[in-house]
Amino acid sequence: INHSINWELYIETLSTISLEKDKHFAICFYNPGSKTPPKYYNYIVRESEYITVNNKIFDCWILKVIYSEKQSCEFWIDKSTHTI
Repeated sequence: INHSINWELYIETLSTISLEKDKHFAICFYNPGSKTPPKYYNYIVRESEYITVNNKIFDCWILKVIYSEKQSCEFWIDKSTHTI
């Protein structure tokens, strides 16, 4: 049986993973109803960075998601709340 994760569960799953600099892992992702089959995406915790939003400072991990050789994106994840 192939297991997959929908978007909402993906966010919840990501928040339970312990993060640290240079950590690498993969998560299988599937968008329900999509014609694209489930696929593993690679993740790298690149570094730590302080960001300011609405005059509040957050200590965050920068998480790079690699979708393919030519496509990736980055998320900032608050270290204390694990929110994106």
